[in-house]
Amino acid sequence: MELIADPWFWAIGIFAVFLTGISKGGVGGGAGGVSTPLLSLVISPVAAAAIMLPVLCLLDIFGIRAYLWKWDAAVTRRIVAGGLIGTVGGALTISWLDDNWIRIMIGVIALGFLAVSYLPRRNVAKPSNRAGWLLSALSGYATFITHAGGPPVIGYMLALRMDKVAFIATSLVFFAAMNYAKILPYYWLGLLTRAPSPPGSRSFRSASPASTSASGCSSG
Repeated sequence: MELIADPWFWAIGIFAVFLTGISKGGVGGGAGGVSTPLLSLVISPVAAAAIMLPVLCLLDIFGIRAYLWKWDAAVTRRIVAGGLIGTVGGALTISWLDDNWIRIMIGVIALGFLAVSYLPRRNVAKPSNRAGWLLSALSGYATFITHAGGPPVIGYMLALRMDKVAFIATSLVFFAAMNYAKILPYYWLGLLTRAPSPPGSRSFRSASPASTSASGCSSG
């Protein structure tokens, strides 16, 4: 893989990793959610997501170790299952859309979550299991594309009024499961094996297994 020489990439990339680190450490709040959009300014958005994935997977290990076996098993099973369904939708979206459309989706997701954060807080009834499946699937979908799918599933768990330690541990397990679940789809799409391309380019995904097979069939 060719080393990227663009100084803007390294400047923004280091800052993005820093934001992710402090966010995972509980200092920066949701600051880590802007890491992928920031990198998308200098490389394609799918390349940005692929670069951040190993960082997230590594940080997840340390987070889970601190809260080992303190999660709510029933809630964890529900939201992880729903989130995995969402990641399938995210994988299909990335395989179908070009970088410009994905960049638009990242912006829409970010603005949507920002708008929700400004809605007035009110006491709500305990959400149903069906709501848990739906909201966690939405989080799984968003996090596959942007690594920032927290608001739906976090809102669901807050409405459950979980114990603080169980809440933190359960959210850590959910996002760790989502991040590790992305590895095979990212590899299948060619995101982990190709050099990052500039914004607007489609070349980053040009050698995914699916496209390679299609090329082989047409040339044979």
